[in-house]
Amino acid sequence: MRQLFFFTLILLTSQIAICQVDQVYTVTAETLNVRQGPGVEHPKVYTLRKGKEVIVVSDESSPWYMIDLGFTQGYVSSKYL
Repeated sequence: MRQLFFFTLILLTSQIAICQVDQVYTVTAETLNVRQGPGVEHPKVYTLRKGKEVIVVSDESSPWYMIDLGFTQGYVSSKYL
């Protein structure tokens, strides 16, 4: 019974964490490079302009966020959102 309780608690906690992502953020930099991976060493795949709204789908690579642009996904530095 105790194991079931802890399993349920872990499951609920992970669901809460998942729900907190998928939030809309606004680009604050004049331009922001979207990269293939979390870091400047990864190739640029797109450039966003200031004021563009993006959906953050994962923040596990902090300080880099994975975003969904609708046509592709990529990574941006969290300090510019």
